[in-house]
Amino acid sequence: MAIAARSREVGTDPSAYGFHGLRAGHVTRARRKGASTEEIMRGGRWRKGETVNVYDREFNPAARNSVMRLGL
Repeated sequence: MAIAARSREVGTDPSAYGFHGLRAGHVTRARRKGASTEEIMRGGRWRKGETVNVYDREFNPAARNSVMRLGL
């Protein structure tokens, strides 16, 4: 696996890294940078937006809800 090889090259434990971590990092970072769910879905080749939410380490539906902008 390429991740394990690169991890060993830099002297870190390969068991601490995997594909799910890379996916989660991709989703979380992309959302921080303002990417839409649709853009992330294309980048990760996901078919459902719910799957993107599973990988978002900072997923908080209230924070990305238009109701929060109404000042109520």
